[in-house]
Amino acid sequence: MEEAIRSVVAQAVERFAVHTGTLTPAASPVPSSSPTSCDISRINVKARWLIRMLAWVRATLDDAEDMNMTDESVRDWLRELQEVADAAEDLLDEFPHEALRLGFVGNGGRTAGNVTELPRQRKLAPWMTKFRGQVRHSSPATPPHEHSAFLSCVENRMEGIVSRFMKIKKPEQARKPDYRKEQMDAESISARRTTSSVIEQPHIVGRDEELAKVKQFLLSSDAEDARGSDDVDDHVSVMAIVGMGGLGKTTLAQLAYSDAQVNQHFQLKSWICVSEDFDVIQLTKAMLQSLNVDVSDLSQLDPLHRKLVQKLEEQGRLLLVLDDVWEAENLNTHSWNLLTVPLRNSSADTKIIMTTRSRKVSEMVPRTSTYDLGFLSDRDTLKLFMLHAFEGRDPNLYQNLVAIGKKTASKCRGVPLAAKTLGGLLCTKDDEEWNKILESEVWNATINLEGSIIPILRLSYQHLPAPLKRCFRYCSLFPKDYVFDRNRIIRMWMAQGYIKTNRRELMEDIGQRYIDNLLSRSFFQKYPKNPEGLQMHDLLHDLARCVSGDECYSMEGKKPCLIPSHVRHLSAHRRRSIRSPVEEIAEPKSFRMEHLRVLDLGGVHLHRFPTNIACLKHVRFLRISVSATTLPESVTVGSMYHLQTLDLGQLSELPNSISNLHNLRHLILSSRGCVRYPVGIGKLTDLQTMPGFRVSPRHNQAKLGELKDMNSIRGEFAIKGLHKLTDVNEAKKACLDKKRNISSLNLEWDHLAASSPIDDEVLESLKPSVKLASLKISGFKGPSYPSWLGDGSFSRLGTIKLQHCKKWIFLPPLGQLPSLKSLSISKARAVKYIGSEFFSGGFPQLEELTLREMYSWKSWRGVQEEECPKLKKLYIEDCRDLESLSLINLGAVEDISILKCRKLQCMPGHSLQLLHLQCAQTIKIKDICKVRCIEAAHLSPAAAMEDEPHLYLEDVGQQEAEYILNMWSHICRLTVKRCSELTSLPLGNQSALKYVEISDCPELQITSVSPQLQQLPSLQRITVNGIHGAESIKVFEKLHKEFTNVDQHCKYCASTGTPMTQSNAADTSISRY
Repeated sequence: MEEAIRSVVAQAVERFAVHTGTLTPAASPVPSSSPTSCDISRINVKARWLIRMLAWVRATLDDAEDMNMTDESVRDWLRELQEVADAAEDLLDEFPHEALRLGFVGNGGRTAGNVTELPRQRKLAPWMTKFRGQVRHSSPATPPHEHSAFLSCVENRMEGIVSRFMKIKKPEQARKPDYRKEQMDAESISARRTTSSVIEQPHIVGRDEELAKVKQFLLSSDAEDARGSDDVDDHVSVMAIVGMGGLGKTTLAQLAYSDAQVNQHFQLKSWICVSEDFDVIQLTKAMLQSLNVDVSDLSQLDPLHRKLVQKLEEQGRLLLVLDDVWEAENLNTHSWNLLTVPLRNSSADTKIIMTTRSRKVSEMVPRTSTYDLGFLSDRDTLKLFMLHAFEGRDPNLYQNLVAIGKKTASKCRGVPLAAKTLGGLLCTKDDEEWNKILESEVWNATINLEGSIIPILRLSYQHLPAPLKRCFRYCSLFPKDYVFDRNRIIRMWMAQGYIKTNRRELMEDIGQRYIDNLLSRSFFQKYPKNPEGLQMHDLLHDLARCVSGDECYSMEGKKPCLIPSHVRHLSAHRRRSIRSPVEEIAEPKSFRMEHLRVLDLGGVHLHRFPTNIACLKHVRFLRISVSATTLPESVTVGSMYHLQTLDLGQLSELPNSISNLHNLRHLILSSRGCVRYPVGIGKLTDLQTMPGFRVSPRHNQAKLGELKDMNSIRGEFAIKGLHKLTDVNEAKKACLDKKRNISSLNLEWDHLAASSPIDDEVLESLKPSVKLASLKISGFKGPSYPSWLGDGSFSRLGTIKLQHCKKWIFLPPLGQLPSLKSLSISKARAVKYIGSEFFSGGFPQLEELTLREMYSWKSWRGVQEEECPKLKKLYIEDCRDLESLSLINLGAVEDISILKCRKLQCMPGHSLQLLHLQCAQTIKIKDICKVRCIEAAHLSPAAAMEDEPHLYLEDVGQQEAEYILNMWSHICRLTVKRCSELTSLPLGNQSALKYVEISDCPELQITSVSPQLQQLPSLQRITVNGIHGAESIKVFEKLHKEFTNVDQHCKYCASTGTPMTQSNAADTSISRY
C-alpha cells in the first residue's frame, strides 16, 4: 500500500517539476511567482513523510479493530486519528487530479499504481479548508502562478495534517504497519473460497416435525378450517409462526412455500417481507407485483383491491406469506382487515403464513392458529454446528475438534443462527482458536425467549479480518430486509477503500471473495428470488448497527432524527419529510459534501441532472436516476477523475467528456437498447462493465473499432445495429477474440433491415474469445455460418441462441462443442433437413434443445446411439411442415414439448411415437394432428415417488386417448376436457388412479366408464362436469350411492342447452340444474 501511494505521488510531483522547468529555462531568471526546484523537493519530502504517517495510522486502526476497544477516551482518540488519515488521503488524492487539470498526465490519464485502488475511509462532515483551483480548463500552458499557488496550498495543508497528527499521536500505539498480518488477513479471507459454493444448498436440520404441521395447515381442506368458525363465508385462514430471532421462522416458511405438494395445491403464491412498517397500500402493491400484476399506475387502495379480487377469481387458491411482522404503530385490527378484505370477499380460498417474534401480533389477528417455534434439540444443534464447522471436511479426521465442538454447540442453546454463525467462524480455525471461543466470556449471556443472541454474534464479528469488519459495518446503512445487489455493494466497498488490493487480482474479484466469506460465516444469506441478491438476518443487522456506532447512520421512516456529529456514512430511506430539492445535494456550498466517495441517489427519481455534480471530485461511486435520456452539455462528468462506477439510469447517449474518466471501471445504464458512445470511448481501457455497443453511422459517435484496446470488458456484452456497419475493418479492429473476460456475447442485426454483401465477412471477423460461455446471434442475413461457430476450441461455450438466421440452409456443426448444454434455434426458415453435420461430435453435454418457427423444416436424421446422452429437455414449436420426428435414442429426455406441428401424428406406426419416451417426467403435446392438448407430469418412477403423476387431455380423439392411457399405467391424476369425439375411457389398468376430472365431453357415456371406476382401488375423488342424457345421470346417481368413501362432485344438464351453474365445492351430493 505504502509503495503504491509513493509511486503515484512521486510521479505527480515529478510531472509538476518537469512542466515548470519547461516554462522557466535555467538560462532565464525565475519569476517569483513560479515554483522552484526547492519548492518541489520540499513538497516531495513532506509527501513521503505523509505517506509513512498514513501507513502507521492505518496499521493502528486495524489493530484497534482486532482489540475491540471499549474505553471511550481511546475511541475518541481513534476517531481523531481517523480524521487525520482522511485529510491526508484527500490531499494525496488530489495530486493526480490536479495533474490532469493542469495537463501533465500521461499514459492516457492513469497513474502508475492507480491511486483509486488505495484504501480510504470517509466522513460526511466539513473538513479543513480545501484547495480549489481557479482555472477550469486543462491546458499545458497554465500560468506558473497557478502551480505555485497549488504547491503552496498543498504544503500548508501537509503542515496542518502533520501538526494535528503530532498532537494526538501516542508512540506506544501508533506503530509501523505489520505487512505480514495484512497478508495473513488476505489469506484467511481467500482460504474460504473453496467451500463457499456449498452455500447454494442451505443446511436445514431438525425441523421435519414443524414442517409437517405447517404443511398440514396448508393442505387441509377449507371446510375443515371453517369448522368452529363463526364466519363460514370467510375464505382466509392464518397460521402465525412465533419465536425469538434466530430460531428459523423464515426458513421454515420458505421450506413450506417451496414444497412440491404445496406448489401443486395453490394456483397463486405471494411472499412479502413486512418488517417494521405495516403500510397497507405498499403491502397490497407488493402482493400484486409478486402475482405478476402491473400496478405502476395505481396508488389508491380501492383499485388495488379490485385488481386483487379479479386475480383471485381468475386463478384460484392463494398462499400468502407475511414474513417478519413487527409490532408496528400502524398494525392493528383495522389495518389487518383492510389488507385482507379482498381475500375475504373473493370466492377463492387463501392460506396465510405469518412469521413474527411477537405473540401480541398473532393474538391481534382473527382466526389465527399460533405455532410456537421452539429451540432445536441438543442433537440437532450439534449436527447443524458440525455441518458449518466442518464444511467440506470429514469430522472423523478431527476428533480433537469434535470434542471441543460438542461443548461449544451445547452453549448455542438450540438457536440455529448461533450454531450456524459459530460453525462458520470456526471453519478455518485451529485447536487453540476453538478453545478460545469455548472459554469466551460471551457465554455468560443468557439465551431465552426474552433474551438475545447478539453477544454470540458479536463474538463471530470480533474474529472477522479487519477488511471484512469494515464491509460488514457498512451494510448497517441499509434498512432491515434490504436485498443487496452483490456487485453494487462490492463497488461501494471499492469506492470507500475497504478492499485490500494486490497485483494478482482485480478489486472486484477480491470483493467477490469477501462476499463468499461473509456468506460462509452466515453474515449474509442468499436471496432466493435473485442469484445476485443477498440479505442479512435482522439480528445480524442489529449487530451491524451496534458495532458501527456513529460511523454509519440511517434515517428511516417519518420520525424526526438528529444526525450524530461524527457520522461518516449516511443513508436516508423513505424519508417523505425531506422537502429540499435533492438536485442540490451536489452543491458543496450548500451541503458541504465535497469529500463524498459514494453518492447513491438511485432511489430518488430526479427530473434533471444536478449541474454541480462535477464538484464532487473525490467521488468513486455515482448512481443517479434521471428522467432525461441525454446529459446537458453543462454537466461535465469528465472532471470526476477518480470515478470508478457510474450508473446513470435511462441515459442512451453519453457526453463527450465521458472519455476523460480514465479510472472508470463500471458504466451502468438501464436503457433496454445498447448505447451510442462519443468518439474517444476507446480510451477507457479499464472499463469492465458497459451496456453494450450500438453501431452508428454518425461521424460524431464512436466506431466499432474503438473497442480495440478495451480488453477489460467482462460479463455480458452486446453489439447491436450491425446492419449499419459499412466497413468490415471496424469489425476486425474490435478484436473480440482478445476480450477474454466476456462471458456472454450478443451479436444483433435488425431482422427487418435489408441484407448487406459484407454480412458474412463481418460475422467471420467478430470471432469471440474461446473462453466465451454464452453466445447469441440474431437477425444475421448471410447465407452461411462463420467458420468458428461450432469449433471445438470453444471449450467453455455452454449456451447458444440463434435467431432469425433466415438464409442458412444448413445448421452449423454444434455437436462438436464439448460443453454445450443449452441450444435454441428459432426462425431459421430456410432449413429443410437437419442432418449429420449438425450432430457431428454427438453433443456430449447437451441438456436442452429448442427448435422454434422453422417453417421449412420437414425432418431430421434423428439421434444415433451415444449421441445426446444427457439431453433432458426437448422443445419444438410451430414447425408447420414437420412431417417426421424420430424420438429413438432419447431415453434420457425428462421433459418434452411439441406444439403447433400439425402434420405430426402421435399414433403407433406414425410420425411421432411417444412410446420411446416412457422415462419422461413431463410431456406436452399440443395442436398436432387430431390432438388439441396432451400434458403429462411426473411420469417417471423416480418422479412419481415425490410427486403424483398427472395426465391432462384436451380435445383428443378416441384412438389417441386409448393409446396414451395404455402407454402410462401409473397415473394418479387424470383430467379430460373438451374431447368432443370421446365416447369411452379405458381406465381398467390405472390401479394408481386417485383423482378423476371429466369436463365437457358430450359424447362420453358414463355407462361405459362406471364399471371401470368401480375397479379402481385407489380412487378418492371424482369430478364430472357437463354430463348429458338420462341414462348417464341414472348411472352416476347409482355411483354416488355405491362410492361412499369417494369425494364426488357432479354438475349435469337434464337436457342439452340448459346452462350449468356453480355447485358448492364442499357438497358431496349430486347437483342438478
